[in-house]
Formats: sequence, C-alpha cells, structure tokens
Amino acid sequence: MTGNATGLLGAADSKGRAEERLSSAAVEGLAAQERRGRRAAYWQAAPFALVFLVFFLVPLGLTLVVSFWEYNEYEVIPAATLQNYGDIFDGCVANLPDLCLVFKTYLSTAKFCVLVWGLTLVIGFTVAYFVAFHVRSATVQTALFLICTIPFWTSNVIRMISWVPLLGRNGLVN
Repeated sequence: MTGNATGLLGAADSKGRAEERLSSAAVEGLAAQERRGRRAAYWQAAPFALVFLVFFLVPLGLTLVVSFWEYNEYEVIPAATLQNYGDIFDGCVANLPDLCLVFKTYLSTAKFCVLVWGLTLVIGFTVAYFVAFHVRSATVQTALFLICTIPFWTSNVIRMISWVPLLGRNGLVN
C-alpha cells in the first residue's frame, strides 16, 4: 500500500511540475503577446506623433530661436541677442509696484485661458456624460454628436466673419 501511495504522490508531483512549466510558458507567451501589442500601439501612434512634431513643435522651436535674433525695420538678422526681451519689458522694473502694460496683458491672457479652459472642461464633460450615459438611442447619440461637431467643419474665416454682427463697432455688445 505504501509503495502505491508513493507512486501516486510521485505522479501527482510530476503532474504539478508539468503544470508549473506549462503555466510559466503560458505566462511568457502572454508577456510576449503583451509586448507585441504595446509595440503595435506605438507604431499606430507614431504618425500622429510625427504630425505633432512637424506642425507644432518645429514651428514653436523656430519661433523661439527667431525671438533671440536681432531685427531692424526691414529684416531679421540671425545674430543672438536678448535685446528683444529687454525691449518688451522696458520700464516694467521702474514701475514695479504697478504692473506695466506687458505684464497686465500677459496676466489677462493667462486669466482668460484658464477661464475658457475651465468652462470648456465643465461643459464638455457634462455634455459627453449626458450623451454617453443618459441617451439610450444610438441614433439620438449620433445626432447629438453631429450637432456638437459640425460647427467645427466650418472655415475659420467664416466663423470670424460671423462674430462681426455681435462684436463689431456697431454690434450688439458694443
């Protein structure tokens, strides 16, 4: 009886080791599959990253470089100088308790950026939450999505011209 029990234990032990080897192979296979999936995701994001680099970061970098060049009435001369920034902030240190026009403009711009960002965030997430979780019909969801996105298909020039009756010299606001 004892020999038979030892044989059963040995068979169970070898079966357990086989399962461990199988599970470690399965884990390695899953890890390799996950790495391939991650690599595929990077390849899918690469064209968008390239477009971002070419059309946003390169012009931003060039603007930063040119901001340090000298200039006169007719040309921009590629010679490094800090005089441009000195000209912008000229007189700001002398009137230090009061903010100069440049700092007032920068603070006003930053204030409006944060305000518009916050309002857009609140309104956008509220509308998206409503459409995603409270509208049950896929047709109505699609219609609401189109209502929200179709105005962005319009040209920027047409959008700017459409503000003239409201914000023009004799507009409703002025």
